[in-house]
Amino acid sequence: MFPVKLDKNMKKQGLMNDVVITINPKLWKFSGDYACAMTAFYDMKAKCRSWIEDRKWLEQDWRKIDSVVELFDVATNTAGLVPDAVRIRYQEVANDAISKFASSPLRTTFVTRSNTLWLGFDNIIGALCQGWLNDSAVDFCLEAIVGSIGQSLMLSTLLGVVGWPTSPKTQILYTKFIVHPVSLSANHWGLITVRLYCDVATKTLQVQVFIGYQVTISPVERIKTPQQPDAISCGVLVIAQAYSYLTESMRLQEHGVSKRDVGVMRLRMIWMVVSHSKERSNSVYDADKANRIRELLQKQLG
Repeated sequence: MFPVKLDKNMKKQGLMNDVVITINPKLWKFSGDYACAMTAFYDMKAKCRSWIEDRKWLEQDWRKIDSVVELFDVATNTAGLVPDAVRIRYQEVANDAISKFASSPLRTTFVTRSNTLWLGFDNIIGALCQGWLNDSAVDFCLEAIVGSIGQSLMLSTLLGVVGWPTSPKTQILYTKFIVHPVSLSANHWGLITVRLYCDVATKTLQVQVFIGYQVTISPVERIKTPQQPDAISCGVLVIAQAYSYLTESMRLQEHGVSKRDVGVMRLRMIWMVVSHSKERSNSVYDADKANRIRELLQKQLG
């Protein structure tokens, strides 16, 4: 199939503004509506395939995964447990996530407990389990960390796009950390962490920044460990680094991170999103539309 040059008679039929293909010897009008419908269909098809792959990943035997990580250890009730008990808890966490995958429509929205950020289930599919994290997932998980630990602020990944955020309600005196995830070269996640020291007696605010260059307010410390074990887990390690800093354990920098560790981190992140947040039900419009589609499919498929 190749686009052909229309003669004058064809142009008078009003086809010049549409995409036209030829299947010799006839000329068929190809409407943009068909292209939109096919795009939506194949996008949904890809989501369904990703959903199946994510379900398979979640259904692995987590009792055989020998890995102990810090990320969300308090929320997932794994802090302080012996390794055998941790692995059993991994399986329980995975089962909770599987039940959400089985019962939640793709249009389901999960909201942080602070009611500040939301993440659609369709943005979770194909990303949190095994893929590259987008800005919505990174922001959501960091907001969950900040909300659970307190005395911290998170600046969105979209700061450079949407502009400066509104002033926080808490005083800077009670803030210990500010974290800001950044997308480096559009294909790699990094994290800027700022620690604040406020001396009430002298009314002095000291700022310590963890990035890759010197600033005038204080020396900068560049953290090079741990290294990510693959090409797509940078977002996962950014969230793990933030948790390590904000809890002030700093143990993450003392050990290497394996692919098994990253897998456990992803499992905990998924659980935090789908089971440790608020679930917003679908709108009446979406529910009615889904019912109409179901009725049409049943009618066509018998």
